[in-house]
Amino acid sequence: MKKVLLATSALVAAGAISSASAMDGGVKISVFQEFGYSSVSDNLTDDRSSMWSDGELTFSFSNTTDTGLTYSAHVELEVNPGQAANGIDEASMSLSTAEFGTITLGANDDVTAPFATYLPGGRNMASNDDWVTNAINGDGGSVGNGLRQSATGAAYCDSYKVSYISPNYGGVSFGGSYSELNSGNAQAAGDSGDSADTSFGVKYKTDFAGASVALSYNNSSNGESGAAESKSAAYGVSVGLDAFTLAYSSLASEEGADDVDTTGYGVGYKVNDDIQVAANFVTSEESNSSNSLDTTVLSFSYTIAPGLNFAVAMNQYDYDNNADNNLDQKSDEVRASIQANF
Repeated sequence: MKKVLLATSALVAAGAISSASAMDGGVKISVFQEFGYSSVSDNLTDDRSSMWSDGELTFSFSNTTDTGLTYSAHVELEVNPGQAANGIDEASMSLSTAEFGTITLGANDDVTAPFATYLPGGRNMASNDDWVTNAINGDGGSVGNGLRQSATGAAYCDSYKVSYISPNYGGVSFGGSYSELNSGNAQAAGDSGDSADTSFGVKYKTDFAGASVALSYNNSSNGESGAAESKSAAYGVSVGLDAFTLAYSSLASEEGADDVDTTGYGVGYKVNDDIQVAANFVTSEESNSSNSLDTTVLSFSYTIAPGLNFAVAMNQYDYDNNADNNLDQKSDEVRASIQANF
C-alpha cells in the first residue's frame, strides 16, 4: 500500500512538473467580460431599452521548434449566462514561420477582417458593427433589405476552413481562405464545384509626409449550396497623423438579386492615453429599390485602468423607403458598456 501511495505521489508530482513546463512553454489563458445598456427610440414604434452581457474565455497554446516553426492551437469559449450559443465558438491550429507566413486550419474567422479598413472608434458604434446589416428599430427589429451600417466587408463565419496570411513584404501583406460550403465540412450531393466559400485580402502600410497610411482590399464569395450566391468587395484607406485618425471605406455587396453599395468615412481623436473620441458617417443604398440608410455615430471611450474600459456611443439611423414615405424611419440609440480584459 505504501508503495502504491509513493508511486501515486510520484505520478502527481511528475504531472505537476509537466503541467508547469507546459505553462512555461506557451500556454495562455485570457478572458473578457462586458456588460452593456441600450436605449432606442424612433418615429414608428415604441421606445425600447435593454441590457446585455457578453464574455469569452480563450485558451492559446504555442511552441517553437529549433528550426523556427511555430505551431499553436486556439480554443475560444462563449460564456454568456442564458445564451443558447454557449460553448466552443472557435477551435483551430496554426503553423507559421517568419519567412513563410501563417496557415490556420479549423473553425476560425476568414481573412476579410485583418484586411479591412475600420472607421475610427470601436465598441458600441454601429458604423463598426459588422454583425448587424440593418438598422435596429425600437422593437428590436430591422428595416431595409441588406442595407448596412458598416462598409468594412469583414465577416466572422467560423466554418471549417483553411486560411493563409503572408509575412510583411516591404509594407505589403496578403491572405486567403477556403471553406467547403457556408457551414463547413463537405459538398452536398449534386452541388457544383462552385459551392465553396472563398475570401481574399491585401493591405499596404507605409509612412508618408509624417503620417502613417494604410490601404486595404478584401473580397468574399459564398458559393451556391441551395441558396443564392452572395459576393462582396471592400476597399479603404486610413491615415494617422499625430493624435488624429481619418478613414474611408467602401463596400459593394451582392446578395442574390440585391446589389447594395455602402460607403463610410470618419475621424477619431486621441485626447490622451486614456480618452478617445470619434465621429463616423455611413450611407448604404440598394440599387434595385433605391431605398437607403444613413448612419451617424458619435463615440467616447475611457480607459479606467489597464484592461478596464468604458465606452458610450450615440447612433442615429435614417431609413428612406423610396416606394412608401410612411415607412421612412428615424431611430436614435444610446449604447454604453464597460468591459474587463484579463
